[in-house]
Amino acid sequence: MANKEHLMQLQQGISSWNFWRSQEHRTQIDLKEANLAYAEVSKADFSGADLSLANLGGANLIGANLREANLTLANLSGANLSLATFQDVTLCMTNLSGANLSLANLSAVNLSLANLSGANLSGTVLRNAILMGVNLSGADLTNADLSDANLCGANLNGANLSNASL
Repeated sequence: MANKEHLMQLQQGISSWNFWRSQEHRTQIDLKEANLAYAEVSKADFSGADLSLANLGGANLIGANLREANLTLANLSGANLSLATFQDVTLCMTNLSGANLSLANLSAVNLSLANLSGANLSGTVLRNAILMGVNLSGADLTNADLSDANLCGANLNGANLSNASL
């Protein structure tokens, strides 16, 4: 269950949230199971946050900092994650169906068993990513960098791989 104080801070707006995060940078952010569906959280600092099992479906996360965040089993279906920062992020079994991840950097991120069906991954960097068992059916991977990615057991039915680097 999410920490109520953390949720209240987030409800104050992104400027206030990011300022609070800069002051409380040692605080372990707990937004586990939070309902942030359709939230306007672009450019939010969620670095190191526990967002496991959170509902971020349809949320606007453009340019959000998700470094070292735990998004295990989170619902990010239809979320806009364009230009978001990912590093050492846990996205195993995460629902990202229909999400916009265009131009995001997902290098070396573990997306095992994630659902990325119908997602926009155009121009996304997935170099060295772990994509074992991931569902990429109908995903747009135009101009994506998949070099050295582990696609073992991945479902690529109907995926657009035009100009993708494999």
